[in-house]
Amino acid sequence: MIQLLTDVFVRFIFPRMCAVCALPIERFALGASCESCWNETRLLTGEEPSCSKCGALLDGSSLSAKETADTRCGRCENHGYDKVLAVGLYKKALRAEILNLKSESFLGAHAAALLVEASRRVLSPVDVVVPVPLAKRRLKERGFNQAELLGKEICRARGLTFSSKTLKRVTHTPMHRAGMDSKAREATVRKAFVVEDASAVEGRNVLLIDDVFTSGATTSQCAKVLKEAGSLSVNVLTLARTK
Repeated sequence: MIQLLTDVFVRFIFPRMCAVCALPIERFALGASCESCWNETRLLTGEEPSCSKCGALLDGSSLSAKETADTRCGRCENHGYDKVLAVGLYKKALRAEILNLKSESFLGAHAAALLVEASRRVLSPVDVVVPVPLAKRRLKERGFNQAELLGKEICRARGLTFSSKTLKRVTHTPMHRAGMDSKAREATVRKAFVVEDASAVEGRNVLLIDDVFTSGATTSQCAKVLKEAGSLSVNVLTLARTK
């Protein structure tokens, strides 16, 4: 009943416009986009042919996901994480949801459910969920860490342990620009992270959470310091990936 009243309020009294197509959003749970734009957003199921480590899609391949289970793209060999999963591609509704998260500490229930569902595809045990931290300056500007919000959604739904104080960003790194290559991105985050409390991750399997996966430079560096602190494995889950 409460949900029905909320949807009536959203549709007729205080309508919210879709960040993608500018049409009214039908239900509050849809977040920043309408149902049509969500339907046009490419979600990933784990059945797509992709790199077995970073999850880069092997578009154009005639092979099945099973046939590419051991295929590597070659670009992520030196990355510190074990495997990357994402809810979908950074387009349409997922892009709108992530951009909205940059200014508003709110994740639509639909996106949250998709995130929790994707977290269940992580094959390794999950002992602790750790968000990618923001630098102090950016955290002060934004007022919250969107990766922390995502991690809490997963832990709330699955009863997992959440640790937001384990990983710390010790340097303010510039925003990654679209034209930066992988080496430039890696250089900006080198030595940017430290583990403050190794006891929280030592001998444990970590699920590292971030909003979007681009080159993998940030999550790789986080994974490396987590493993140096004694983590058994570090799998990465993001709300979206760029490719």
